Amino acid sequence: MFGKFGDIKNKAGAMKDRLANTVIEKELSGIKVSMNGTKNLTSLHIPDLYLEPSRKEELEQKLIEVIGEAGKEADGIMKKELGALAGPLSGILGF
Repeated sequence: MFGKFGDIKNKAGAMKDRLANTVIEKELSGIKVSMNGTKNLTSLHIPDLYLEPSRKEELEQKLIEVIGEAGKEADGIMKKELGALAGPLSGILGF
């Protein structure tokens, strides 16, 4: 019985590594973000045209949108990974 828990722990560790090494890239109006599967933002590019004070509010809104899209994709990847880890229990657990 404890061997199964060790197997699950190893699979969970491998899943965590896969998620950390997954790269999600999104772009909106020249603003580019990269995020890994654990939802850590790994890079951000903002074109110079958005650095003008008059475009501050527009920049903020676009950042919210593009980071949100990357986060949604990361959630989908994480859900798929958890479903694979849960195996036959995935339906019961909601994955």
